[in-house]
Amino acid sequence: MYHRKPLPEDVAQAANVRPTKADLGDPATLPAAVTGADVIVHFAGRLFAPRPERFLLETNTFWFSNLLTAALHAQVGRVILISFPHVEGPTSVEQPATGRLDRQPISVHARTRLEEERMLLGSA
Repeated sequence: MYHRKPLPEDVAQAANVRPTKADLGDPATLPAAVTGADVIVHFAGRLFAPRPERFLLETNTFWFSNLLTAALHAQVGRVILISFPHVEGPTSVEQPATGRLDRQPISVHARTRLEEERMLLGSA
């Protein structure tokens, strides 16, 4: 699935790829992208843009909810969410992430990504 920028030609023409234009913000476009899929790997996001508190609730939380709803409706077997350990707050070698969903991370990016994790695991 791609949104604005088409996939590179070598990827788009691979035997196991079916490029589909869709928009996570428009649920009506998602069935064509997820129907018949065995696995969805989601790592879309908007990084390093100013004022993330203005858009991350929508892009990380609501748009992922749209994708997850479409995937569940299409009975996709597996949804893989690429996240990062900082959703649990500050981590280090001495205090690594533990997979807990009850944390309160500092950044809006981590808070909204943790909410995605909660949605995904809550639907499984």
